[in-house]
Amino acid sequence: MLYLVVAFALSNLLLWEPVDAGPVALLREGIADAAAAVLTLLGTASTASGDRVLMPHGAVRIVNACTGLDASVLLAAAVLAFPARWSARLIGVALAFGVLLPLNFVRVLTLAYSVDAHPEIFETTHLYVWPTVVIIACLGVLLLWIEHVALPRPGGSAP
Repeated sequence: MLYLVVAFALSNLLLWEPVDAGPVALLREGIADAAAAVLTLLGTASTASGDRVLMPHGAVRIVNACTGLDASVLLAAAVLAFPARWSARLIGVALAFGVLLPLNFVRVLTLAYSVDAHPEIFETTHLYVWPTVVIIACLGVLLLWIEHVALPRPGGSAP
């Protein structure tokens, strides 16, 4: 029950207009800028315009679901609801964002590249491959955190 309350609260915070129009909008634009720069370095001429990445043969728009915040928030909620020391929970929240946001950036890069170079694989990659990878990453981070950080060591202190 605690997980649901925390997940609901954190997820709705991202939808609150001052947050969505402020820091989340800046994140969307920052992801677009960074993706365009990296794609250009990798040989795909790209530019960013607001929350869009424009390439010679296509474009992608970075929407809230493309920021990685949603998966990070749900994983952070699971960590916060787990009965562990608060110091362990803070490490878990940092891991949630520290692993999922960079993974999500790789996701954005590969999807943008596929739109431009291989549009026939975009839909499958976007709807099936990357969601599966993100779910596995969330589960992996959570399980590793529980095993190595959250659970007490034999002879150690309890959470």
